[in-house]
Amino acid sequence: MGDEFLQFQMPAFNFAEQVKRHLSANVDVAVAKFTILLALIWPAFTGAEGKATKSQERQEILYNWHALRTKADFVAKCNAVFSFCKELPPVIFIQTFGRVLIELIMQKREAVPLVEEEHRPRQLSVSEENALRYVGGFIVSKLHRKLTSYISEDICKKLVSAMTAGSDKATKLDYSKEWTTKQSRGGLIFINDATFLFFRKLEEHVFHNMPKTTTELRGKDIRVPMQVSALQDGELSNKWSNITRGVLPAAVSRDVFKCIVDFYIQIRGHSFASVIVEKFKQGEKSHQKGTKGLRSTLKQKSGDKIQSN
Repeated sequence: MGDEFLQFQMPAFNFAEQVKRHLSANVDVAVAKFTILLALIWPAFTGAEGKATKSQERQEILYNWHALRTKADFVAKCNAVFSFCKELPPVIFIQTFGRVLIELIMQKREAVPLVEEEHRPRQLSVSEENALRYVGGFIVSKLHRKLTSYISEDICKKLVSAMTAGSDKATKLDYSKEWTTKQSRGGLIFINDATFLFFRKLEEHVFHNMPKTTTELRGKDIRVPMQVSALQDGELSNKWSNITRGVLPAAVSRDVFKCIVDFYIQIRGHSFASVIVEKFKQGEKSHQKGTKGLRSTLKQKSGDKIQSN
């Protein structure tokens, strides 16, 4: 049994030695290969964010990974990554290599302390996530007009492609595309899951920093705390870097990141403020109706009293 096990494992060991020798000799190639591999396994993390506990998140990530690793398309892309070797990578090598990467990422994520209850990510409803998809598509459709002072038209097209590529593929987040799909007559833009998760993270900063009353709203620029909070969020910045890697130079990417954050806050901040003002108006109307009703009642009772005397 031991010999059979070694015979089964030996091709993976030999292949790992080939990979090690090749990548150790060229650091730039090694970084490029690891970047591609991370992009391939990243769908395992998609849809696992926002879980109530880290154990639930870990369970969801592993479930996604086991579903991903057996797909023919995934295996073919992994084979292409290791095309510098004389033979195709054994299946057990791909599965072990991917699992090790995922474990390392999860350990890094789990080392981050749990946030306090009031700062936990807000669970959006299905309707809110559908609206978020729509808003994200609208923002991407306006990038050309917004970014002409930062990047050329050609690079802008590449950025739009990076934010929409793969949006037609089936994922666990398809439920958030339903409303945009129903509204579209061929002209709406569908963002991919990476861009959707970027905007979902950005939405947290808008929500948590939005004044809850008209008193807080009066005379203040509500955008400032949202901008400061969002631009200081390392996780949000990393999500943006993953979208723009290989598309925008680092310095330009930071400028475009700030521009998109400002644009999103402008749209969402206005809608939130409108809701608060509308609630205030409705409250005033209800108060006025109540006052009028009270006056009528008092007047009627007063009249009844005079007549009885």
